[in-house]
Amino acid sequence: MRRFLLIAITISLLISCKGPAGDDGDPGQDGTVSKQERFVLVNGGLNTTDSVIIGDLIKFDIRNYTGVDSVIFVAFGLSGNVASSCIIELYNLTDSSTVQNSTLSTTSNSYVLLQSGNLFGHLPEKEITLGIKLKPSIPGQFAGVGKNFLFLYR
Repeated sequence: MRRFLLIAITISLLISCKGPAGDDGDPGQDGTVSKQERFVLVNGGLNTTDSVIIGDLIKFDIRNYTGVDSVIFVAFGLSGNVASSCIIELYNLTDSSTVQNSTLSTTSNSYVLLQSGNLFGHLPEKEITLGIKLKPSIPGQFAGVGKNFLFLYR
């Protein structure tokens, strides 16, 4: 019985151990990730030849997500012309501003997955409405966005 109890305690300790903390690894994965939350900013795709702002993740407040240390913006983008980039930005509709360091771009003529770095320190600590801004780098050229998300990591 004592041996069984010792084995059970050892297994329990091994399972409950956490990885090392730190800033190593990919964005959102600093060794202590235990949960990922995903928010859809715009469900579906959109194509444009002009600058547009779409989406409505309303009442988003980063302070409501205790323990979150990383926020990553992810989108599928494409360009209709390799001379013109498709530019996708996380957009703060409340303050009419692009979230710093959120700009994604591609010249690919087929959808490619794009990902920002950690935006946690660039989101205001207040309630805001988030969307995306889509535009071609050359007005009149084609830019498209597919599904896009905000990933929060604990």
